Amino acid sequence: MRIDSDLLGTMEVPDSVYYGIHTLRALPIGNISFSKLNQYPEIIRVMAKIKKSCAKANTNIGAMDKEIGKAIEQACGELQEGKFDDQLTVDMFNGGGAIAINMVVNEIIANRANELLTGRKGYEKVHPNTHVNMCQSTNDVVPSAIKLVSYEASLQLVSAVKKLEEALAEKAAEFKDKVKLGRTCLNDALPITFEQEFSGYASGIKRQRQRIEAALEDWLCLTLGGTAIGTGVGTMPGYKEKVYEILREDVNPRIRIEDNLFDGLQNADSYLYLSGLVKCLAVVMSKICYDIKLMGSGPFAGFGELIIPAVQAGSSIMPGKVNPAIPEMIIQVAQQVCGNDTTITMAVEKGELDLNISDQILLKNLLDSISLLTNAIPILIDRCIKDLKVNETKTLKDAEGTTALVTTYSMLHGYKAALKLALESVEQHKTVKEVAVSSGRLSQEKANILFDPILLTDIDRLHQVI
Repeated sequence: MRIDSDLLGTMEVPDSVYYGIHTLRALPIGNISFSKLNQYPEIIRVMAKIKKSCAKANTNIGAMDKEIGKAIEQACGELQEGKFDDQLTVDMFNGGGAIAINMVVNEIIANRANELLTGRKGYEKVHPNTHVNMCQSTNDVVPSAIKLVSYEASLQLVSAVKKLEEALAEKAAEFKDKVKLGRTCLNDALPITFEQEFSGYASGIKRQRQRIEAALEDWLCLTLGGTAIGTGVGTMPGYKEKVYEILREDVNPRIRIEDNLFDGLQNADSYLYLSGLVKCLAVVMSKICYDIKLMGSGPFAGFGELIIPAVQAGSSIMPGKVNPAIPEMIIQVAQQVCGNDTTITMAVEKGELDLNISDQILLKNLLDSISLLTNAIPILIDRCIKDLKVNETKTLKDAEGTTALVTTYSMLHGYKAALKLALESVEQHKTVKEVAVSSGRLSQEKANILFDPILLTDIDRLHQVI
């Protein structure tokens, strides 16, 4: 054991661990969920990058001894590599404005740096606050980490979304000239091709991708240098300029300081904005999957238009039943993303005065949403979209049998005459084409042209006929 102290007193800390008294106090307070910091390794990696950049800046401006700075940098590198992941078990549900996250990182780095310099843990040469946290506060470090982590995660999501967009566009091309009934209010509408329908899906997904990309254009505005409340008290002369220079060189060239550090610490609305875009993506994906589920319903008593790939048996009691498991999984993901967005909304709204104190919950839920979608999209593509098939016999029969085909007749002979033709079709249990020919309204040749479902999917061709 070793002795560690803080403002509340002293405690014995097992010498086998690299964290210290602050973490030891935080562990039982936050031991309420299964969501621990080390389940989000991307946060740890980014915190290590920030701490390393801060140490380099402080050494560069002469505020920190070079030997200590180098030891901190080496410890940060090891933290980045995952060497201490098993030590980072503080709960993501932990009050105090995310101080538990900042301090467990500070303590691990300090103890490892001491070990490198002296051969043992403890703070003989390197202190977690004096050195590792030099020119910093939890209040400017953690929000900066959120920006970097969410940026990197969002780039991965954008890459996955682009592949979904491409898969839907490829499916649209594959479905060229495969006609079906369009539906509004779940009732028969005009004919549409599967190509047209899936091109709409691809376009909707593309729009979500472009919105997220646009949000990321100016995303890397950090609060680092604002310290506790935005005034920068605690920083040394030249630190702010040097740390951003190093961050741009070592982490990302697009990093810059927030225009107003007070705003950056007070308000977390940028995360709500990104969460809203992620939610939009999830909802659009859910709508597409619900459409696929509807079109694939049946196979005997549903729409029966699409044949959805079977991935598992659909019933424990009904042999032969198959469910649309993948579309339903995406719908569930969207439901969770919407729930996460509500949590983020509440966390942003409850930001108090000079600091939003819910940083770790903002980050947890935003990362959860992004991760869920990033992981789900390849499954949706590979296990559903790629192998979707059209039930062409069924869809063509439905399209040729709908009374909606009288729309072209209406354009030539007026609404009342078209309505009469439609009603006769229903009464006689015949298609509108059959009634139009048998009643002498149209010749067989003219009826074949006018009531071809494909005609109603091509406005240019329709205009040539009318």
